[in-house]
Amino acid sequence: MIGWHSQPARIRRGFTLLELLAVIAIIAIITVAVVPAVTGPLRSSNLTNGSLALMDTLNLARQTALTNNSPVEVRIYKTGGATSPTDLQYRAYRLFSVDANNNKQALGTLKHLTEPVIISSGTTLSSLMAGRSGNSVQPEDYPVPDNTAYIWFRFRPNGGTDLTPVEGTGSNWFLTLLLENAPTTGTAGLPANYFTIQIDPVTGRARSFRP
Repeated sequence: MIGWHSQPARIRRGFTLLELLAVIAIIAIITVAVVPAVTGPLRSSNLTNGSLALMDTLNLARQTALTNNSPVEVRIYKTGGATSPTDLQYRAYRLFSVDANNNKQALGTLKHLTEPVIISSGTTLSSLMAGRSGNSVQPEDYPVPDNTAYIWFRFRPNGGTDLTPVEGTGSNWFLTLLLENAPTTGTAGLPANYFTIQIDPVTGRARSFRP
């Protein structure tokens, strides 16, 4: 007769406090090592994507003016960020069609650059800041708050702009997009990573430059 023998009970135990602390420390070390490696390329990607989106919008404005044979106005607004509403920077833009009576109608929605991407407000890096400016926001600007500063220019029905000079090649106008609070180098005050959009005032064509 085969006897029955009781099986030893399995002992279950959890992690000790020391083991948990060791795991947490390892996770913290990995996070410190990985986050900068991920954040840098992500910020650079935001700058690239935002700059290309603004380029596309400028090209759309020019093409719309040509197609509809009527001016298209570009407005670039100085607004707060999603995470810092009081930090006013040039980071939003929108297009408007303009009729013969100077009435304006918004074309599409208000667009924002992905934080922390902004347009430099200094005229050295963004000569368009020395152009036309305003803060008398109209109903068509909604949801932009009243008294919001902005700069503007128009594409003409022939595809050119109303920026000076109106004849000849002249000097181009430009905007420089960069990451807010990025450290700068050199006398120009440029960060290591930036994106400059140049607009020919005569032809209205936009070109981009980056390091």
